Amino acid sequence: MQLRLTFVAVVAAFALASLSQAEEAKPEATDLVSAVKNEVDEFGNVFSIINDGADEDGDEEDEAEKNYVEKKVHNKQSETAEEQNAQPESRSPKKHHKKNHHRAGKRKGKKHYTTAAPDTGAKRLSSSVQITWYSKNDLKNPACGNGSWNPTPSSHIGAVMATWHSSGGPKCGEFVQLCNKNSGNKCLKVRVVDYCAGCPTDAIDLTKSAFKKLSPSGGLDEGRIHGLQMYYSGKPNPFNTDLFGPFRLHK
Repeated sequence: MQLRLTFVAVVAAFALASLSQAEEAKPEATDLVSAVKNEVDEFGNVFSIINDGADEDGDEEDEAEKNYVEKKVHNKQSETAEEQNAQPESRSPKKHHKKNHHRAGKRKGKKHYTTAAPDTGAKRLSSSVQITWYSKNDLKNPACGNGSWNPTPSSHIGAVMATWHSSGGPKCGEFVQLCNKNSGNKCLKVRVVDYCAGCPTDAIDLTKSAFKKLSPSGGLDEGRIHGLQMYYSGKPNPFNTDLFGPFRLHK
């Protein structure tokens, strides 16, 4: 009987030790709310973590990209035909105005993430920034991700030149606010989460949803837009993890 009790005690002790190790192995602060309960924003307010959904414009990624690619292919084919036939007047390029209006109509009723002006007192980083867009596999494994998070076309994030921060540019993980005076002076807050080898200084590569928020057409047709203003920005509060990823990122 004593031997049997000793065996049970050993098994119980082993189970308790295993449970303790499992608890220690859990990632620190898996509960996002408790993870930031003692952190405050620039105004002294405790951060509120929400999962309020990402930008629905990202859901239209495939259609928007298809239209953009089709336009580029069509223009190239038209130019080739023009050169071969030497008859410029016969060229009849495809127009996309109706499609753009249609997409704008589809966005009606969706959440608005832009503001009409930068945050009060925001420090201007650059008065002439260019934006482009990227997607698909290029979004995977961002430089300052946490190893298990990947942005989506519906995220509001971007990539910049890796050495820009050495001359005063944004670092990975920081937030900036982009404003386009040629698009109703819309301003959008995005998070820098990656570096891009092909980006020049004063340029930021955005997700498609973020790019469309700042483009005059409301779509991707521009491809590249110049002349935006960029401002430093603090973390938004409430903090939407569906838009910006984990509250903390490895830098």
